[in-house]
Amino acid sequence: MKAVITHDNCTVVWGAGSISGGAQYNDEMKKITKHRRYAFNNPVRFVGEPVAAVAATDRHVAEEALLLVAVDYEPLPFVLDPEEAVKPGAVQIWPEGNLSPNVRNETQPIGTRRGNVEDGFKSADHVFEDRYSTSFVHNAQMEPRASVAAWDGDKLTVYTPTGGIANCRTDMARDLGIAPDNVRIVCRYMAATSATRIRIRTRISSPPCWPGKPARR
Repeated sequence: MKAVITHDNCTVVWGAGSISGGAQYNDEMKKITKHRRYAFNNPVRFVGEPVAAVAATDRHVAEEALLLVAVDYEPLPFVLDPEEAVKPGAVQIWPEGNLSPNVRNETQPIGTRRGNVEDGFKSADHVFEDRYSTSFVHNAQMEPRASVAAWDGDKLTVYTPTGGIANCRTDMARDLGIAPDNVRIVCRYMAATSATRIRIRTRISSPPCWPGKPARR
């Protein structure tokens, strides 16, 4: 065993975006945002949220170490319905509230207005009024999310499918506290990105505690 990483010793802001919605890709905005999510959060907010990671000399040792990880969960009040979540007095999932702020820390909806809605209704042959809702949809590429990180002295090379090599390099250097010149991102092949592979997830190579050994996610 080389390391056990939890929220107590790993406060790296998730490289996919520093706010809960993952919308902030500007490093200057990341410095001022109030709504942060980390590689390992406490409290956790959904089933399956990562709480710990281990770094070991081989896969077998790592798997045995994971079996020894014990987690005590304290049930907390929760809210599942979006409309219930925005009502006064609703359970606060985040200390700042249940709405995801924009890059200016404002909890305002993002919208686009074009044309004149009233004129459109007046000129329409039929107007249908109803309530519509959709389920959550996530673009799921067939290509798996996988990365390999290898240290050579103080130099880090990460092989990963990504559409943002420069962004990955900047994020990795910042989150690991090393010079950008010591980080190299290699993307040989990549299928669809659909805006989900602009950056690499920080936790993929966050155990830099034992340079010289490759790490795979």
